[in-house]
Amino acid sequence: MSGGAVVLLVALGGAVGSLLRWGLEGWVEAWGGGHVGTLLVNVLGCLIMGALLTWRRLRSVPVWAPPLLGTGVLGGFTTFSGYAVWARVVPSAERTSALVHLGLTPVLCLAALAAGALLAGRVLGIPVRPHHGIPTPPSHGGAP
Repeated sequence: MSGGAVVLLVALGGAVGSLLRWGLEGWVEAWGGGHVGTLLVNVLGCLIMGALLTWRRLRSVPVWAPPLLGTGVLGGFTTFSGYAVWARVVPSAERTSALVHLGLTPVLCLAALAAGALLAGRVLGIPVRPHHGIPTPPSHGGAP
């Protein structure tokens, strides 16, 4: 696949992922969830990334999938900057909530990544042993 095609796939995926994040965060905020939307997109994105990493172990994964889905969609969907900014600008009355959010996000994201890998492994019939960590995908172009 040409470099131009990869750039286009990443750009298209990033646009889709960003719109999905915007919509999900807006929906959660409308229901009174506030910053929980940022936590939700990051955890959900890690769950899907874990599944994508396991899926990439198959030789039949299309070459376009990792740049489009991993770097593009999930890169646009998840947001470390939103996580960091929210914690910085939170009103002083919500400092305890901010500290819980700051500590809970990485723990839940790592757990979701492992869960996504394990679930995909079961569905796809790929053995994934949790004590050995997330499977290393084969290198065949494009970042996850």
